[in-house]
Amino acid sequence: MKKLSYLLFTALLLGITACSDDELDTDKSRINLEQKEQQTQENKTKFDEYLEKIYTQPYNIEYHYRLRGSDKDIKYTTTPASLKKSIEMANLIKYMCLDAYEKVAPKGFLRANFPKKITIVGSPAYDDNGNIVGGTAEGGMKIILYDVNNMNVSNLDLLFTDYLRIIYHEFTHILHQKVDYSKSFKDVTSQDYLGGSWPTSVTKKRDESKDEFLARKDAETVQKGFVSGYARSDYNEDFVETLGYYLTYNDAQWTALLERAKVGGGDVKINTKLQIVRKYMLDVWKIDLDKLKEEIQTRASNLQNIDLTKIE
Repeated sequence: MKKLSYLLFTALLLGITACSDDELDTDKSRINLEQKEQQTQENKTKFDEYLEKIYTQPYNIEYHYRLRGSDKDIKYTTTPASLKKSIEMANLIKYMCLDAYEKVAPKGFLRANFPKKITIVGSPAYDDNGNIVGGTAEGGMKIILYDVNNMNVSNLDLLFTDYLRIIYHEFTHILHQKVDYSKSFKDVTSQDYLGGSWPTSVTKKRDESKDEFLARKDAETVQKGFVSGYARSDYNEDFVETLGYYLTYNDAQWTALLERAKVGGGDVKINTKLQIVRKYMLDVWKIDLDKLKEEIQTRASNLQNIDLTKIE
């Protein structure tokens, strides 16, 4: 199963891919898992009933906040999310993702296409190099979000970077795997994809600070026509990153990105790719990308007025 992992140490620019399987090793483990699943069903809480109402019944989505054997990525040592943060994240995803798409997408679109399982984890996870993993996705069916206990619901930029953009990104992978996008997208920056070497494409100079290095890395990335460093890994990641950044950047942020990209004509390349993404979403999925962005940004502006702790 292919997984996308976002590394938080350069969360605005970077991510990394990894592959593994989420399978329990023994029949005993499977039996224990079935017993735990049955016990969970017998001990439903008000929150569980709320999740059924807002996730399972309308969209056939399972939202897992208790760490079960089938939920944990056994590569990482993690701890569960607190109940408070579990509730906040459930309401955040519903408000900023599901409700936003519901406003502009055709009827039945989410139920047919959205990942069927969302698992949240309280603690951060670390890869083999000691880097913090923000989130992973498996085969278009499951998204895992880490470090939920440290989520700050008043910091919109981090909500987008650490959680919401991951969801938009992975959801778009599902869509283009079902119906592919135009090959013309790949041709716009075909000479500048880096594969697995993208994290080290720019190295830090001895006399520059970390901020100077990141600024220089960002400049080179956008001037070559990419919205993020990770977009340079391959054209599929470029496609979903272009959509994800466009949705999560407000007008001022997007304009600033294009302004930084002007040297070398990067702004023209980004806009050319964005237009292909727009056409794909409208022609294939009947979704106006600009209306979706407007819906998400309107909700983001109003997020401070939403009580994310409420269970109805």
